[in-house]
Amino acid sequence: FVCARREVPRVADLIYEEIKRRRHAGFTLSDMHREKEVQLRQLEEAKRTNGYWSSTLSNAAFSRLFDGDIEEAVAESLEAIRECVDSIDSQRARALLRQQIPTDGRDLAPGDRVL
Repeated sequence: FVCARREVPRVADLIYEEIKRRRHAGFTLSDMHREKEVQLRQLEEAKRTNGYWSSTLSNAAFSRLFDGDIEEAVAESLEAIRECVDSIDSQRARALLRQQIPTDGRDLAPGDRVL
């Protein structure tokens, strides 16, 4: 997030409160639908950039998906991304949030807060 330096403590507090709320209440179907739309829109926008195609073609060429048909490998990669986005539901999102953001201080950098 970008904010004025003086706003950092307030913005950090808002972020920590939202994380706590999501850990407890989880995510609504509307939240999940909105996030999936964002992810798929970002994928479509990325496909219009040279950087996307450079990394995608490079990854496809050196991946297990590549069997000589680069176009097929890229199509399979895009389909795998879409399937991944579609497979996330509110329960999985909440479980991942709880797994990735500890509440007991594990894996926190000095100065980080325990949630």
